[in-house]
Amino acid sequence: MNQIIKINFISILYALSLFIPIELIANIYRISRLTEWNLNVVSVIILVTTLLVFVFSTLLVFHLTKRWILNKKIAYSLTL
Repeated sequence: MNQIIKINFISILYALSLFIPIELIANIYRISRLTEWNLNVVSVIILVTTLLVFVFSTLLVFHLTKRWILNKKIAYSLTL
């Protein structure tokens, strides 16, 4: 049961690494209107945030997979 919780946590990290940039891009006009920044500034901030989220989440997922599921058959299912 403990392995299922770990796999679900890693899956949530994968989902959040895609959800956060999509929501930022979808709300670019709302962010621009609320902060009163130019669209170019908001676009650059969203780009930097997206890159940071992808890099951080990738490193975190690799670290957690290596730490929790090293040399186990369940590691194969994570690659699928």
